[in-house]
Amino acid sequence: MKLNSQRTGMAAWLITALALAPVAGAQTLRADNLALQRIVAPLVLIDHYAGLCRSAGGFAGPLGAAYRNWEMANRAPLVRQAITVLRQEPASARDLDAGLASATRTLDGLDASACEILNRAMAQPDAHFGARDAAVLDQVARELAQRQNAAAPSPPAPPAAKVAPAQDSGAAKLAQDIEAIGFDWRTGFGFGGMVTIDTFPVLLFRNGDALMDVEGLAAQGGLAGHRRAHPDDWTKWRRQGGKLQKLDAGKWKDLGYQVTYQRLPADFALAGHYLRLTGGGNLAVGGTDAAAAFSTYDFFRDGGVIRGGGAGASSQFSDSRTVSRSVRADQRGRYQIDGIVLRIAYDDGSREDRILVGDPKDPDVIWLDGRGYTLKD
Repeated sequence: MKLNSQRTGMAAWLITALALAPVAGAQTLRADNLALQRIVAPLVLIDHYAGLCRSAGGFAGPLGAAYRNWEMANRAPLVRQAITVLRQEPASARDLDAGLASATRTLDGLDASACEILNRAMAQPDAHFGARDAAVLDQVARELAQRQNAAAPSPPAPPAAKVAPAQDSGAAKLAQDIEAIGFDWRTGFGFGGMVTIDTFPVLLFRNGDALMDVEGLAAQGGLAGHRRAHPDDWTKWRRQGGKLQKLDAGKWKDLGYQVTYQRLPADFALAGHYLRLTGGGNLAVGGTDAAAAFSTYDFFRDGGVIRGGGAGASSQFSDSRTVSRSVRADQRGRYQIDGIVLRIAYDDGSREDRILVGDPKDPDVIWLDGRGYTLKD
């Protein structure tokens, strides 16, 4: 069943119906702010029908995934926090409820289920405010943070920020267990059946264990959980007769490359744009859902770093397709390399420590806590 032209404006009806009264407060978190109304109105409508659709069991299929993707792309949790602030003013709360009631009276009279209305509402251009109004959402986030800081006692001023080892850094503790990083190779098949040589890093632990798949560092259950789930990725290593050897099918064999490093060179520096892409979906098996995410690091030889990322998704339900995307705000900071640990202190006060794996002579591919990043021009 195709929805008629009257339904295609359903998201806009709510925006028109919300005649919000002014609320005292910050510049953006005001109910009479038209830019904020354009964000709040679609979310209130979509959340209403999402609740009805979920109760009817409509979230078991692609529509549930489309809704979650829409939430992520449009920073729905942040907008809900803003609505909570608006509702602290009784007049604003009444207007929000009245606007929703007015819009739903019209929509509920249409020959469509709650799930159909939800799907159509998410497909409206007005519903994709995450990218369109990114600057407004960033300002909302700042003002919400200012409110939280104003409500909390002011902490003593911290010392001047500098990159220093974190006392409880998991990466630093793990680095102490790693004897060295080596490299091995395996054959594969490339385009047209051509035989290829794949070089990959190997983590050599002080206790004699060897991890042949560095992405095991990113396992949710930690290294112990990865070993239980993927025992074939683990083996033993030794030095014998001046050679590095691995235990392969019960026999000791020389590691593919005999060069290892325990620490990255003192003058080693990262430089360039590093990208990691991940994705999923069911398009390959005839489905209609697809999702992708990217994470980036821009490193500079002077020690600067910028971290970015984002995600996108598409989903089809009935005769309508929903496409969404979001881009996270960049984080800027400074980095240092301590042995095999990459330490980053961001300007916003956050920090991260990662195990850094890669060939110091050719860092076109690096792994940060097991997650691979490729250098892009």
